[in-house]
Amino acid sequence: MDCLRLLISNGARVDSPSNNAINVRPLHSAVANQHLGIACILLESGVSVDATQADEYTPMHAAVQNGQTEMIHLPLEYSANSQAETSNGKTPIALALEQNHLKLQNCSNNPGIVAMNFPRTMGRVAWTLD
Repeated sequence: MDCLRLLISNGARVDSPSNNAINVRPLHSAVANQHLGIACILLESGVSVDATQADEYTPMHAAVQNGQTEMIHLPLEYSANSQAETSNGKTPIALALEQNHLKLQNCSNNPGIVAMNFPRTMGRVAWTLD
């Protein structure tokens, strides 16, 4: 992580997409590979939490699709758009349901909150629905 900080302090463009068909960005790679520390450094440096790669996937889509509870909390802390849609209209919640990574339950005391339980990681995330 010291190398990443050094690159950032010397002006490296850590928000640039890769030159391939998927246009992967460093934040997407950090999320997909569960590198929470790297993702934090990238977000602290100002990269867009809602940056997209191929098919309009955001880092939150990647985290939810893979059932990565900690990585879902991080984009939300940086005000990620939890309703962002992929090019085929899928929100992060839709992807999580599709992958069987969560069960949706309305919280009885606040019908605008959905509790997401990830069976693989036993994590829990509360998500506000608009």
